[in-house]
Parts: sequence; C-alpha cells; structure tokens
Amino acid sequence: MADLVAVHRRLMRHLGIERLHAAVGGSLGGMQVLQWVVDAPDEIERAVLVAASSQLSAENIGFSAVAREAIMGDPDFHDGRYVDHGVVPAHGLKVARMMAHITYVSDESLARKFGRRRVEGVGRTGSESTSRWRAICITRATRSSGASMRSPTSTSPDFSTTSTRSPTRRPWHGCGRR
Repeated sequence: MADLVAVHRRLMRHLGIERLHAAVGGSLGGMQVLQWVVDAPDEIERAVLVAASSQLSAENIGFSAVAREAIMGDPDFHDGRYVDHGVVPAHGLKVARMMAHITYVSDESLARKFGRRRVEGVGRTGSESTSRWRAICITRATRSSGASMRSPTSTSPDFSTTSTRSPTRRPWHGCGRR
C-alpha cells in the first residue's frame, strides 16, 4: 500500500494540493486511504474507508500470490512488457479475477453458483441410477485434474482420488458454462 500512496502523495504535491478535504476508498482504495492516514495524517482531513481492512489474512495473501502467478504465467505477460508486444495477458487476468471474485462473495452466493443439486435422469449407462448428484458448475481446474466425486449421497467433492476418465472428457454432460 505504501508505494501506491507514495505515488498519490507525489501527484498531490505536483498539483500543488497541500491537504485533502476527504479521501474515500472502498476495498483496496480503503486500504490506501488507511495507509495514507498512517503515513501522513496531516494531509487528509477526513478518511472514509468502505469494506477495507488494516491487514490481509494469510488466506488472502495466498489468493493474491496465486492470482499474481496466473497473470505472470500467462504467455502474453512477457515479463510485464506486454504493451511492447501489443498484447494483454487476458487469460491470466481472467483467472485472477475469477479467483478474486471467490473472496468477496458470501458462502450462500457461492453455494448458489457452484453448489450441487439433484438432477433427475442423468446417468452414463442403463445399469447406473437414473438420478445422481452433479455439480452445477465445476471449475476447469477440477475437470482437468480428473478429480472424482464421492458417492451420490455425498455433499462434497473428493479431490483425493483420481478418476480413470480421460482428462479431456467432461465427467458430467451439460455441466455449467465453459
């Protein structure tokens, strides 16, 4: 945060502004406002923080590390010089946004979007039960890992076992969006 705030403060000085009437920020912006108040309390008269924290949890730091890896691992990243190559690391940014989205929605919203529901008439063979549980939407990572699901009465995936299915074959027909 300190580096972002230092740039904002430098811009403020460049524009000839000595003190702000108020600084308002939500989420990352709120963290920046908080950092600004800590670094230079005399430069801000009022600070409004919305949905911001004074520190990140270890889980959030972990999510951020994976998001950075997704962006930096995108072939179009080019060590951060993607503009020079006329490209944008769009896939890495997409994955990072998807992961970040998980961190700011409620458990209830996640259950609605990624939860499981009973689906009638779904089965691979005639000998298999005609009703089974399936995921509404299984992430690409889960599908490609070959992870299998537990028995139809289970409510959670079992990622400890490996499926014998081909990793390119979708295990559940019609499951979610691609």
